[in-house]
Amino acid sequence: MSAGSLTVTLALARGASYPAADHRIGLLLTDPQSGQPVGLDYTAETTTTDARGNIRAVTLSIPAGTSMPAQVQTYVIADVFPLYSRLLS
Repeated sequence: MSAGSLTVTLALARGASYPAADHRIGLLLTDPQSGQPVGLDYTAETTTTDARGNIRAVTLSIPAGTSMPAQVQTYVIADVFPLYSRLLS
């Protein structure tokens, strides 16, 4: 498979702001059959801003050779950061 990318463009309501300095938008791709995430470096996303510094778009690079399912479920995630993880049994 050749390299590619996915870009999500955001539209703000008139008068609204969503400054990149205060927020983060993330993209997550999963296999809808298994629910497993596609193996990508999700921290390597590029954010584009408008003239006022608001998030305008987010692009996720997909390197050549990435194994992709036939269909991909795409999630757009705003301001979610894991703070702690622990395996419980």
